[in-house]
Amino acid sequence: MNEGATDFRLNAPPSVTMRTVADFRSELREACGSHSSILLDIGGVTEADLSFVQVVYAARSQMDSLGGPLKLACPAAAGAPIATLLQRAGFTTNPADIDFWFHGELPQ
Repeated sequence: MNEGATDFRLNAPPSVTMRTVADFRSELREACGSHSSILLDIGGVTEADLSFVQVVYAARSQMDSLGGPLKLACPAAAGAPIATLLQRAGFTTNPADIDFWFHGELPQ
């Protein structure tokens, strides 16, 4: 069975900061309540802060408790805002974080 066939795809907005996170949080929360598997596309994010990371972690926790995954459509790419943020904030040492955000391989 192809797991990707049943994933609900959600595109993160270009800017997810403390000023703009509310709409993204609401959209992600609604998706968590309505779908059994979510594929989050972060490829178009050009600006993010720790509020983005917090919302994604909360959604992952919610999906875990509901028995479904929250996955990234593509890993955080080297030099991209999300990868840079994660590196600065120290999310590159935990294997579970590396698996989720970078699909198992830290960007060089």
